[in-house]
Amino acid sequence: MGELVIRGLTLEQYAAFSAEVGMLRQKWEMSEGKLDIMAEMLAILAKHHQDPRTCLDEDGKLNYHASV
Repeated sequence: MGELVIRGLTLEQYAAFSAEVGMLRQKWEMSEGKLDIMAEMLAILAKHHQDPRTCLDEDGKLNYHASV
């Protein structure tokens, strides 16, 4: 499950989605991994109608390294 699966997005929508995820990932990295951003990530996925299971690991935890 290393990558997010992006379905049904135009290039413009994908760019907006990617920017939001990138900013969130940067926020997480700046906190040195101490910040729990799962709720924010799930909200971004829901906003863009993406399946949240694509960014969860085997234990159901957010895969913070999933690439967009």
